[in-house]
Amino acid sequence: MRQDSPDGDDDMSQLPEPGPGRRPEPLILFREEQSVPWFVYALLFVAAAFLSARGLAALSRPPVAGGGGAVSWDYVAIHLLAAASLAWIGLRHTRMMIVVTPDALRVWKGWWAHSRLSVAPTAIEDVSQVVWAFGHKIDGKKTGPNTRWYDIRGSRPPGVRITFEDGRVAILATRYPQPLEDLLRKLRALTLAQPEPPPAQAEA
Repeated sequence: MRQDSPDGDDDMSQLPEPGPGRRPEPLILFREEQSVPWFVYALLFVAAAFLSARGLAALSRPPVAGGGGAVSWDYVAIHLLAAASLAWIGLRHTRMMIVVTPDALRVWKGWWAHSRLSVAPTAIEDVSQVVWAFGHKIDGKKTGPNTRWYDIRGSRPPGVRITFEDGRVAILATRYPQPLEDLLRKLRALTLAQPEPPPAQAEA
């Protein structure tokens, strides 16, 4: 599992220089990547390959004299669907990335660039640390329907609860709850303290 520093310093030296016509990379203040151990991927791959082979082997099974040995499409479908489900779990629920820049908090899940959460610091009402147990419960109680959980399957590390101004709640699993909480609080305070630009004057 990759260990990223909570302040993002390990990534600053790897930022490419903006070229002609290219937008400059945003300043990364916090970056954390979480993933399951390699042997979990190996188990998922072996199980998916085994189920796929069993299902496809049934298609190539020669018929038996007397009408027996016909292809059971239910058998094939069950094995292929089970293999696809394992592949989906491996691609979708075993990796997560948290990135904080001066203007946004973003969370990606899975092995493709799909942003599950992207909010500005001004949309954050409150930030606090939480510790939960199996079953997405906090202090033995289930959370409400407005709560979204961002974690990888099988991991229950400490987290950060973010309450937004519209009442929604996001809970992020992180190995660095204190640095992430402090950073989000500072960004929110700095953003709210900035004066609003004056209204544009209409031209005569």
